[in-house]
Amino acid sequence: MLSRFIVALSLVPFALAASGCDLLSSLFGQDVELPIDLTSPPTDIDVDGPIGEAEGSACSTADSAACIALTAICQSEAGRDCADPTMPDEFPGTVDLPGGGTADANQLMEDMGVKEASEIEVALPVDVAAALSEEGVQTPDAVKDVRIDAVVLQWPENTLSFDAPLIDLYITQEDVGAGPVDAEALIAAGTVTKVGTIGLDVDEDGTLDVSQLAGGTTDAPVEFVEGGNEAFNAAVKSAAFTLVTAVPEGSGLALKQKAGDPDTVLKPGGQAQVQLKATLVYSVSAADIIGAAQ
Repeated sequence: MLSRFIVALSLVPFALAASGCDLLSSLFGQDVELPIDLTSPPTDIDVDGPIGEAEGSACSTADSAACIALTAICQSEAGRDCADPTMPDEFPGTVDLPGGGTADANQLMEDMGVKEASEIEVALPVDVAAALSEEGVQTPDAVKDVRIDAVVLQWPENTLSFDAPLIDLYITQEDVGAGPVDAEALIAAGTVTKVGTIGLDVDEDGTLDVSQLAGGTTDAPVEFVEGGNEAFNAAVKSAAFTLVTAVPEGSGLALKQKAGDPDTVLKPGGQAQVQLKATLVYSVSAADIIGAAQ
């Protein structure tokens, strides 16, 4: 960025000689727009581990709803050993229960506690000061204004076998760590402020459907709530802030249907990696940048 000023100054040597320090002061007094991409460190999400734990603990009580659900799913695959029941890779969307009757597989996932295991609740810290320093701005206090161009959740890796549910995005300037968090506790304590919802409008009806498709790596944009843009704007002027993700109330795991066979669903599992990217334009004075470079 400093090279832009060197070029600009080299074009006006005679003007500077004629007008002296006044013109130089005028140049240094101007505001400069710095486009900056802020990204959180990549966060790994593992669903296989929690799913395995849910399977392992489901039959700690043999007649529990969780054990009955898991056993029914296990027995849906002919010849499968269900002494210690686990889910096959695919099974019917409507499961036959051992005592008679049927049950919806998605409801059985909830009975097993699998729904919570698949929720994406992580803290994504963002170091504003470091990003600005790379552009020659030594302190966020030098920022006069900031404009948000785009905010997206990136999925560099994704092997999840289900469409990830919508994700609410919260923000805080408090240190809540990084990685998996108890989002509900932070929300209940008022530690975080909701700024928007991350999602994709898959059917293009104007309503967000999922935060990411199974196996998808498309950037998922943030749809700001009323006042959310302002809260985010205030945070990106600080030295650092943390974004926290949480699944909205009433949203959650929906088993993915097998392609070409809507009566069969896939076992939830897989891993993913997510990071938040905000494309911002900071307004700072030229003097702050040049002064820091001297």
